[in-house]
Amino acid sequence: MTWQNRKNQKQLTLNKKVVERDAALARVSLYEHQVSHEEKKLNDFKYLLNKKAVSQHSVMEQENKYIQAKNEHAVWLAQVSQLEKEIELVREELALETNIFRSEIIEKHRKSTDNIVLLEHELEKNRQRKASSFIKAPVSGTVQELNIHTEGGVVTTAETLMMIVPDNDILEVTASVLNKDIGFIQPGQEVVIKVDAYPYTRYGYLTGKVKNITADSVSVPDTGLVFNVIISIDRNDIQGERKKIPVTAGMTVMAEIKTGVRSVISYLLSPLNETINESLRER
Repeated sequence: MTWQNRKNQKQLTLNKKVVERDAALARVSLYEHQVSHEEKKLNDFKYLLNKKAVSQHSVMEQENKYIQAKNEHAVWLAQVSQLEKEIELVREELALETNIFRSEIIEKHRKSTDNIVLLEHELEKNRQRKASSFIKAPVSGTVQELNIHTEGGVVTTAETLMMIVPDNDILEVTASVLNKDIGFIQPGQEVVIKVDAYPYTRYGYLTGKVKNITADSVSVPDTGLVFNVIISIDRNDIQGERKKIPVTAGMTVMAEIKTGVRSVISYLLSPLNETINESLRER
């Protein structure tokens, strides 16, 4: 039986006892008036007996009525007292049921609170465990070099996993310039950059400037000595047919460095000058 059912049953019992008590009180009040009335009549009969107006038998009959009224009054007084005790007992039982229920609720709340704290602790541990199973790059971008290829592999602290080029970072071109041409290259010179993946006749080209020239040359098979030249790009996309196409790290390009500016007449005269110079040398 649930607490609510027990409470309802106790409340019904209490209400019944209260009704019985109130009815008994009404009978007590009735017999109080009857006792007072019979006592007055008894006193009157005794007075008349002294005057020889009534018989002794009449006085005895009235005395019996008086005693009977007093007995009935006493019975109902006892009934009221008993009902009052029963009412108090039911009220105590009802209060006890309420206190027990309240204690059970408090205990359940305490256990629930403890469980919540425990679950929150477990949840935080699981979050930390999950977070530690993921490696998150500090920036978003494009993976240029991937060093780990084994699924489920174990990595160590400070181990390089991959190289990432940030999305919003400015790309640079590392170009190789032959040893015989490096003397004509200097920082600040303008550069035309043609992306191999997008033919410049259709997509156009990028522009940039020479940023830095390495101090030492390196030997490349079938090419000879070359110097690396760092070129900054003015923008990271080229214009496609309908939208701009981003240029990403790792794409190969052809860089044309503008080493000087000549007028149209000098370009036209250049072959002639070279011919004259050759004839003079022959002579």
